[in-house]
Formats: sequence, C-alpha cells, structure tokens
Amino acid sequence: MLILGKIPNEKGEQLEILTKDLLQSLGYVNCTTNVMTGGAEIDVRGQFAIPSPNQTQHRTLICECKAHQTVVDMTQWNKFLGKIYFQEACEQQDVGGCFIALSGVNGHVQGNYDELSRHRKNISLIHGDELLKVVAKIYELSSLQSISIQIHNFTDRVIIKFEPAYYHKAIYWVVLFDQGGYTILNGVGATIPQETADNLTDLLHSETDVGNYINLQEEARAINRSALAKTILVATLFQNDGSISSIEKLLELGVTLLQNYNEAFSTTELRSELETLIKTGMLAIDSSNKCFIPTTEKNGEKLISIEVYRVLFTVACPITVLCSNYYYENINSALLGEICKIQGNLPLQPDQIHKAIQILRLSPTALANAIRPIEIITRHRNGNIDPNLIDKLDVDYFFRLMFDSLKHDFDTRSLHKYFHNVREIRELETLSEFILKDKSGIIIEGGVQLQMQHE
Repeated sequence: MLILGKIPNEKGEQLEILTKDLLQSLGYVNCTTNVMTGGAEIDVRGQFAIPSPNQTQHRTLICECKAHQTVVDMTQWNKFLGKIYFQEACEQQDVGGCFIALSGVNGHVQGNYDELSRHRKNISLIHGDELLKVVAKIYELSSLQSISIQIHNFTDRVIIKFEPAYYHKAIYWVVLFDQGGYTILNGVGATIPQETADNLTDLLHSETDVGNYINLQEEARAINRSALAKTILVATLFQNDGSISSIEKLLELGVTLLQNYNEAFSTTELRSELETLIKTGMLAIDSSNKCFIPTTEKNGEKLISIEVYRVLFTVACPITVLCSNYYYENINSALLGEICKIQGNLPLQPDQIHKAIQILRLSPTALANAIRPIEIITRHRNGNIDPNLIDKLDVDYFFRLMFDSLKHDFDTRSLHKYFHNVREIRELETLSEFILKDKSGIIIEGGVQLQMQHE
C-alpha cells in the first residue's frame, strides 16, 4: 500500500492521520498524534473507555507509524517496546501497542513479535496486505473484480497490477497496464477529477516509476470519436453505391451526416480518419481522386471485406444505409462464405444459405453478430467432439441467434419504418413448443404463438 506525500516527513504524517482515523473508527477516544512523553515521541495515542459501575476506566494504546521504504529492524522495534514499558510504568496498568510498518519488517522482528504475541495479546504488528484489510474497515472499497469490470467499460488495456494508495483521508486505486502507463480511480473504482489526478500523479512520480498517466474517460472519448468518424465515412460510401467522385466530396457529406450524432467534427479530423481507412485497405482511391469501397470477386459475386462491415457496425450504423440497394445486394453468398469461415467453417446447406442471407439482409443486429466469431460456436469447432453432432448443434445455434437478432430489430422502434416502408415487412410470428416428460413419457405438451405487427 502506498502512503503518498511530497516529502518523507509528509508521508509519515499521512500514515499517522490514517492511524488516528482507524483508532477513532474502533471507538478509541482522546486520540492524538506526535505526543512527547519521557523524552520520546509517540506517533499516535488513543484511549479505549471501559465502563464500570462507579467510573469509566481508560486503557491506553500507543502506535508507531513507519512509512519508510526500508524494512523495520530490531533497533526500531525495541525502541517501540521501550515506549510501551515506559507508558505502563507511568500509568501502572497494561498499555497496548500497535506497530504499523509500511514496508514490512525483517525476519528478526517478525520472529520476536511471533514469540511476544504468545504472551501479550494487546500488542500487534501490521504490515503488507494486513494494513489494507484494516483500512477497508473505514473506507469504502470495491472488489478488484468489480473495479476491473468498470475499467473495461472504458478501455481494452490489460491490467497487470492494482496498488492501493492513501492521501488526505481518501483511498485510491493505482491501476498499472501491461503496455505501460497507469490510471487512478477512487476506492469504489470511479474516475477522479482531473485536478485531483494532477495532484496525485506528481506525488506518485516522486514515489515510484509508473509511466504516464492515462485519463480513461478522455481516452475512451477519443476512441469513440475515431470509431464514429470511420463508421460515418464507410456509411456515406454505402449510401452512394460504394463510391464518391472525390475525397473532398466524401468529407463534406461525412461532416453533414455526423451532425445527426450531435458531434462536431472538422474536415481535418475526418480526413485523418479517412487516411487510416485507406492505409489499412478498407477504402481506396483511384488516379482521379475518386474514393470507393474495394471489392474482390468470388464465385461470380462481388465481395466486400468483412473488416469494412466491422467498421460499419462499430457504432450505430445510420438507418439510411440499411435502406440502400448497395447494402442489400452486397450481403450475398460470397459474404456468407466468409462469415462461415469466421465461425469455424460452419457448414450450411443450400436452403440454409438462402435463409441466412435473407435474415442478414433484413437484420443489422444479425449481421453485426455474424461478422465476429461467435464464441460458443468457435469453441465447439476447435474441440474433439463428433463433427456430425457439432455441425447440427452449431448450425442450430447460429440460426437461433440470427432469428433472435431479427426479432430484436423488428421490435426496435427506430427500425419500424425501415421494416414497414423499405422492406415491406408487416408481421413477425414466433412459435414456441413445450414438451414435459417424466419416466413414462410425455405428460404435458403445448405451444404458444406470438405475433408482432407494424401498422
């Protein structure tokens, strides 16, 4: 656990404040720091009230707080025990002790404490993970699993370490990533204000080498803006039959379309994203500066790269794209062949191919799901189970997911006009059958019919 401070003395003061708060949370009273007694300084002292019929008695606890970067040795430990002995002589009663060593203790100290603790139960040694367990009693801390989930809402970076840190009566999590850099969250895993982050980063860099600070919210916003810009550029080409006469015209149309997303983009920013798409081969330009979606030919059909569709569905694809003939016609058997490869060479019969293409053309959710590996299917197909059994299970699961996607889209209000006016789909009917069996056979069977209509 890190105790932060601008200078070594401030780190010690922070640990003393934390210790005082811990004592108060446990019911200790008259808690003070830096008490001089008998020529020695006690870092933190508190008293625990013990009620009795005629008067309340108080038992003293003295605490030694070591925020050093080196382990505690026997000299420091013996000085602490001497303070307890002196305080007991002055008060004529047992005095408790608590030694907090941020960087731990050496083997001699640990051995001495282990032997002493068999005879004195009111002296404790806290170091390592034990300090965090104590701190968690007074500060709200989320589990590391919960914090990991929250972090992955912002980034795909791989976490390699969580380090708790304390400063000015607040607990934080310092999260280190495998490619370098770190971020800081509060105790419950929420992002912190930039001003707080700036203050803490200065303290951390003087304490340890953690790399560069990453503002997860700003990084996520930048990633989302980049993804939105790329989606809009590809969508604009889909709306214009796959090509536009010039880059300038594409950028102009893209900026206009982006206004529907309440995001302001400059032509320069959009041009940068376009250059990335061209460099990666997802878009192309010819000698006349015309920008277009490149295609290859497969079995007499044009094939648009799966990666182009992945860009199209990275964020919400404009509904106007779904209405275009270019979008509809390029969802063909060539594209489905690539989808089947992605799903572990999923085998489809001719009638199943026709059915799958129909669904993929109608349902953007189905297409968005199909162009990425479906884990349940791909995991099956890499196993050692009977291929004939796996083929049937995986094809059945594929179509169940496709039909569920179609049902979801048909029930989505923003797509009602698309289905009704463009695809002229009026009704979706689903049937569910229930068969209940015991050891003798079927005891209950029945079915449910559900109709969904668009007026």
